[in-house]
Amino acid sequence: DRCPGCRERTGGCSGEPSGCRWPAVPAAAREWHRGASAKAATMRGGERENGVRVCSLFAMVAQAAAAPSLCRWLLSHLEPAASCGGEVQEAGEEEEALSRSTRDFARLFARHVPLAEGVVAELLLRLQTNLFTIDERSVGIYSAACLLEHSCAPNASVGVRRAGGGAALEVVARRPIEAGEAISFSYLDEAWLAAAAVRQRRERLERELGFWCLCTRCEREMAALGG
Repeated sequence: DRCPGCRERTGGCSGEPSGCRWPAVPAAAREWHRGASAKAATMRGGERENGVRVCSLFAMVAQAAAAPSLCRWLLSHLEPAASCGGEVQEAGEEEEALSRSTRDFARLFARHVPLAEGVVAELLLRLQTNLFTIDERSVGIYSAACLLEHSCAPNASVGVRRAGGGAALEVVARRPIEAGEAISFSYLDEAWLAAAAVRQRRERLERELGFWCLCTRCEREMAALGG
């Protein structure tokens, strides 16, 4: 019931001169987003969270397609998953850099927005790395997030805190952090992370985010396994 561009209630969004980009999004894209949002509203639990994430990613890509300056900003200011907290495997570099899910969504989204599939894929890699859930209906993009690394043994926790009329990214140290030490948090759910074996963690990160984790915990556990 709220505009994806400016968060005003749909009936109250008038577009210009408010700065809202949603009215400039192609009608086919708005219609696809409306249907996907209605479907997500019927979901529950983790399925609903994933549905909201997909709708949010599509809304951002659609607005980037409608505003070339926004598209350029996202591509130049946000770093992709492969550049943050891990390395993509060398074999089949281009294919390994894009996870299967990202390629599939890029193909789907490109049917509804006037952007090439490759550009959509690049946007998705960057948006997913810097996206944080605010509440069950909202996500936020924070360019500073990519200054933080992923680790399966993180030294910090990252969350989103409501601040005034917005939502601020909050980083809290979990232990003393040495000067010059990279600040890290986990891209994975911490309850799952605690019990998952190294191969499970690496395979999930590669599958969902497109990089092969080389954090100290993964390297240490692989060495203990003789790998």
